[in-house]
Amino acid sequence: MASLVDAVLALERQASDTIDAAHRRAQTLEVRAAEQIEALRAALAEETQQRIEAFRDEAQRTHQQELSKLEREFAEAMTALEAIPDSAIDSLAKRVAVRVREV
Repeated sequence: MASLVDAVLALERQASDTIDAAHRRAQTLEVRAAEQIEALRAALAEETQQRIEAFRDEAQRTHQQELSKLEREFAEAMTALEAIPDSAIDSLAKRVAVRVREV
């Protein structure tokens, strides 16, 4: 009978050891999973930041190109306006004044 009790106790110790080993393994896997999740989050955050910066850079370039285009168009329009002789402006102003009086 003693040997049966010893066998049962040994079997219980073995089961307990197996359960403890399984818990340690589960904890190790949990830590690894958490580390992998954090690494993936960091990689995703980095990729997202790079994409945002690329978008911002492209928007800045586009904005600068549009601004340069508008500045050129404005300069051309100002040059065209400045090329109009004062006498032509006076003549047109008088014609407008005459039409306004007629109405």
